[in-house]
Amino acid sequence: MKATTYTVKICNKDVTIKKIRSTAIKAHCTDCSAGQITEVKECPNDKCPLYPFRGFVKWENTKTMSDEQKKAAGERMKAFHRAKHEK
Repeated sequence: MKATTYTVKICNKDVTIKKIRSTAIKAHCTDCSAGQITEVKECPNDKCPLYPFRGFVKWENTKTMSDEQKKAAGERMKAFHRAKHEK
């Protein structure tokens, strides 16, 4: 399945992005921060509804997974996508 693309304005420039929620959030955060990745990371606007999902942020509480956990997660995702496409 190919993702649809559309054009948005980021810092007054037309940018073509995939029509995916995470990409749209990153585009909004990048535009709001004047294209500065460091500004996205240090965003002070915790009242923004997209604040918890903002792009370009390395989460401090990331969970490390063992190789077995990664493999099991991959298998779950494959099963999920197979079931989704069978409907």
